[in-house]
Amino acid sequence: MNTLDKVNAELNSLQEELSQLKHYTAEIGKAKEASGVVLDMSKQFLISFQKRVETINAEMETSAADFRKKCEESSHNLEFSSRSFQKGITEAKKTLEDVGNELSIVAGKVNALAVKIESINILEHFEKIHLGLQATTDAQLRNSKTTKAILSIVLAGIVVVVVLCVVIVIKIH
Repeated sequence: MNTLDKVNAELNSLQEELSQLKHYTAEIGKAKEASGVVLDMSKQFLISFQKRVETINAEMETSAADFRKKCEESSHNLEFSSRSFQKGITEAKKTLEDVGNELSIVAGKVNALAVKIESINILEHFEKIHLGLQATTDAQLRNSKTTKAILSIVLAGIVVVVVLCVVIVIKIH
């Protein structure tokens, strides 16, 4: 084989390698385009995700504010109820004293019952409940399921105390 044939053979080999390089270059261009699309889609996803997180956050803040307002209203209502209840207890005691003056046998039983009623510090219990509701309001931001369970228990306790007091007042009359 002469020199010219060798040069032509080498040039043909070089041409084949350039052809493969051209193919790989085209593939790299396609990959570059695909990565650009992926980046654009990722950016759109992040923007959408951020908007949804902001919407959820706003909803949670609104819900927390509504819950706090309802707890405050309930607390005020409980405080008013406790004062009214305490006033009713005071009036019931006066009535019991009047009945005690008229009936000496009943008076002993009524006085014993009045001592028991006075030993129950309803206002202090409602103040503790008020403090518990305040703490519950703060904790609600951390765990709303726990808050609902605590409120249910507290309200059930209030109902039990009120029912017991009503039963005592009914037994007095």
